[in-house]
Amino acid sequence: MGYYFISIGGSGSKIMEALTHLCVAGILPGNEKLNVIAVDPDSSNGNFERASAVIKDFSNFQNMNVGNESALFKNKVQIVEPFPWKPATHNVKLDNLMDANIIKDTPLGKLYRALYTSKERDTPLNEGFRGHPSIGAAVLAQKFLFQKDEGWGRLIQEIQNDVGNSDRGVKIFLAGSIFGGTGAAGIPTIARLLRDKLAPYTDRVSIGSVLLLPYFTFLSKEDDDELYAKSKNFLTNAKAALKYYSQGENDFDYMYFFGDSLPINVNFSIGGNEQKNNSHIIELYAALAAADFFAQEARHSQGTEFKYICRNKENVFEWEDFLRLVPNFKENFVQFSRFVFAYNQLISPIIKNPPQQGFFSRLLSNKTPPWYVDLIRRPKVDIDTNEVKCFERYTLAFCTWLKQIETLNGREVALIKSSSFNVSQGKVQIETKEFNSCDYTMGNLTLGKVSERLNSPSQDLKKLPASDFGRLLRFLYESCRAD
Repeated sequence: MGYYFISIGGSGSKIMEALTHLCVAGILPGNEKLNVIAVDPDSSNGNFERASAVIKDFSNFQNMNVGNESALFKNKVQIVEPFPWKPATHNVKLDNLMDANIIKDTPLGKLYRALYTSKERDTPLNEGFRGHPSIGAAVLAQKFLFQKDEGWGRLIQEIQNDVGNSDRGVKIFLAGSIFGGTGAAGIPTIARLLRDKLAPYTDRVSIGSVLLLPYFTFLSKEDDDELYAKSKNFLTNAKAALKYYSQGENDFDYMYFFGDSLPINVNFSIGGNEQKNNSHIIELYAALAAADFFAQEARHSQGTEFKYICRNKENVFEWEDFLRLVPNFKENFVQFSRFVFAYNQLISPIIKNPPQQGFFSRLLSNKTPPWYVDLIRRPKVDIDTNEVKCFERYTLAFCTWLKQIETLNGREVALIKSSSFNVSQGKVQIETKEFNSCDYTMGNLTLGKVSERLNSPSQDLKKLPASDFGRLLRFLYESCRAD
């Protein structure tokens, strides 16, 4: 079965970032590959750039051989080009796409001018749809309904081939917000396109979506004369969208909704690189919704199932809240987090500064750990590779993301203890005394015990069909398994 994930707009990019971390940790069901598509007219969007860096690093190291029957790296990703897909090229305006000069004296031209203000018609679209879904709907309709884009034609063909070659069909998941512009316009439009183009395979295609409700607000003053998303309109926009999805027919088998009644403050930005906000726990919920959807049975012709979830405690996010979506989330995520922490504490410093290999250098130093000799030096593993460098960058990105979702308006996020690690000046620092209790439970798996296991792997691990640097990562991952 093929998995397809379509990120739409800035919020969709942040969900894509969280979902990538779940893929690296192997939390998606089965061993299926995840095909990732990104839709954003603002290709310089800071949120997309950060998510893009994470997923591209993973795509570069995901094929390291870590052996079989492990969650680690089991959910591979494939980036679908162009990445991102931009429905409007640089400095193109709605007037350009709609051929306004040609139709201006026709009834269609008069209707067009009645529906869109002069600012909406004359604003460049390369930084998004400015919180106006009506603009996005028109742009996407031009691209899709009139077949003006070859990229989406190739994607549809790829999905059709996937459906035709699989008895189990495919699952397609769309992610974005419904209170802005790109997501609000793109989610229903793209879903309709997919349903129309894949109509002959309707019994083998499931489509789901996660729609983010308002969960942030802008810090800066908003100018009513400027054309951009305004936080004072977020609730109104969300209410209208929810009414549309609840009363009208839609093209989804499953729909998930997440929002926050205590929105965080973010810096205002029309778009571009400055639109780069910290990650939020709501985006992790949304990524887990994708994992839940991929695990569901198909619901063809049974109507849409709407999924909601709430917290046990008013001001605390804890493990039990997330296990309703993915029951094995805690076990896998805690082991993976410890694996990343242990890598940064035990492995990374030696990888960056390998011990000297001369006889007298070794004689004068007793700091070379046995794992380095057995897994790196003797097999003559090349650690100066692109795969290793990408993995190094990834561990920093994961810890940075994890630190951000643990910080939330004074409320407690009781998943991985924020005090158990820190990220400063591009480096990860681990609090060794809290390693065993980083998941808010008192365990006996200390960093010292992880080091002992790594230096003396079990006979089963020694027989793993892993190779090169992947063998070291697999040994470390298994060493981080709780007793």
